[in-house]
Amino acid sequence: MLYILRLTNGDCVITLAADERSAHETAKKLSQDEAADVATVRRLV
Repeated sequence: MLYILRLTNGDCVITLAADERSAHETAKKLSQDEAADVATVRRLV
């Protein structure tokens, strides 16, 4: 599945992941801002 995640610092991450939890983990790894958390997760259809 393809997911778009918006971070608390305003950045967005688009990732291909098996589930929402995996997408969340990928976004945290890709974020340069360690203080930013995932604000929203949406599955792209």
